[in-house]
Amino acid sequence: MWLGLRYDERRADWEKYRDRRLRLRNLQKLAGDLALALCSLDLLSRDDLESRIGREKIDYLNGLLLLLNQHAGALESETQVRGNRMAAKAACGGLASSG
Repeated sequence: MWLGLRYDERRADWEKYRDRRLRLRNLQKLAGDLALALCSLDLLSRDDLESRIGREKIDYLNGLLLLLNQHAGALESETQVRGNRMAAKAACGGLASSG
């Protein structure tokens, strides 16, 4: 019973999986594009940027952008097109209630 109540409370969120996938895909693309842009700077621009911010911070930012790109892509691919896997299993009797 508890899972059914939780499903009803979150149904509006789960109905928006397409939007969630789209936002995650967009985040993945933006993070990847920014990381690529940082790596593609010409030598003079990179040196100027490093003198203002510091090489370590730029490298750290680039690493975080690549990590964000990777995990946003993984979340996007794990997000169902419709519904929630656990709630769908519960609705079909795939999970036994624990109460």
